[in-house]
Amino acid sequence: MTSAGVRIMIRNRTLQHRQQGAASLLIALVLLVGVTLITLYTAQTMIMEQRIAANDIRAREAFEAAEAGRMHGARYADMPGANMASTLAEDLDSDGTDDYSVTFLSLGSGRYQIQSQGWSFDRTATATVFQQTGTNAYIANTPQQPLITRSFASDQGNVAITNNYTNQTVWSGGEFSNIGSADTYINVNGTDNVKASDKNNVGPDVIQNDPNLANATDHDFFNNFFSMSMSEMQASANFNSLPNDPADAAGSLIWIDGDLSMQSNGVYGSADEPVILIVDGDLSIHGGPEIWGIVYVTGNMNSGGNPDIYGSAIVAGNVTGNGTVDIIYTPSVFNPSEPLGEDIEVAGTWRDW
Repeated sequence: MTSAGVRIMIRNRTLQHRQQGAASLLIALVLLVGVTLITLYTAQTMIMEQRIAANDIRAREAFEAAEAGRMHGARYADMPGANMASTLAEDLDSDGTDDYSVTFLSLGSGRYQIQSQGWSFDRTATATVFQQTGTNAYIANTPQQPLITRSFASDQGNVAITNNYTNQTVWSGGEFSNIGSADTYINVNGTDNVKASDKNNVGPDVIQNDPNLANATDHDFFNNFFSMSMSEMQASANFNSLPNDPADAAGSLIWIDGDLSMQSNGVYGSADEPVILIVDGDLSIHGGPEIWGIVYVTGNMNSGGNPDIYGSAIVAGNVTGNGTVDIIYTPSVFNPSEPLGEDIEVAGTWRDW
């Protein structure tokens, strides 16, 4: 081989080695870029997952705060005299800012929609839930008479029983007799307070000797007027004794377990916030209380005072006394703007949108 041929061969081999080195360098660069891209993608994915997890935690915090507010609102709605125009709020983590805010929207007939907005602890996430509350009214069947007794009524005092609405004053399972100076009053041709019955004449406004009433069991007699059993009503009571301040009784259920001697001269309830006073025993009234609502007595009722009852007195036993008693049928106490009953959460009304 000539020297020129040898030089050409060496030059070709050198060029080939250079080309192989360039290819290796290019492959290495491609691999480096690929690894870099994979690393960046993995890091970005991890960051995104962390953000999703953090957002999920914040969303759960906000939702749990909103649920805590909803439950607070449901408990508040069940309180006597609750101001449903108020806004509830609470700082759950003691950081100086409220974690939920609760408002109430009236839907009418004692029904409300609770709206609770909650925030995450860092205030970057929010959630809102809704729940309707209603009232399981204590009164199942509205009394139609101001005085109802399963037994007899015999009062020697000055008793006035008035009903200008249904024109029925007394419903009795026994005799309405020996009534002293008791008078009943009804509406006649648009004129209120027309005398209908007295000790000498029992008019058609008085239903007496009703065997269905006289033969009713304690359970049937009670549930003729109320939607719940006696044990359920007792468990739902707001008070188990007369409150020291009669004004506190407004809009409440009072259950007295045993006899009650009532000496107060205070006002219990009102036309729009009536009371239900249930005495599981005998009731003796010696003072001059003013009671708006229903007085229910499982035993006997005796009045030696001068009470005014605006609504209805329902007595399973006898009605006696020698006081000055006014019982005035007042329909508004049976259908106040806020029905007296147990507040419940209405099934199927919870939502988070």
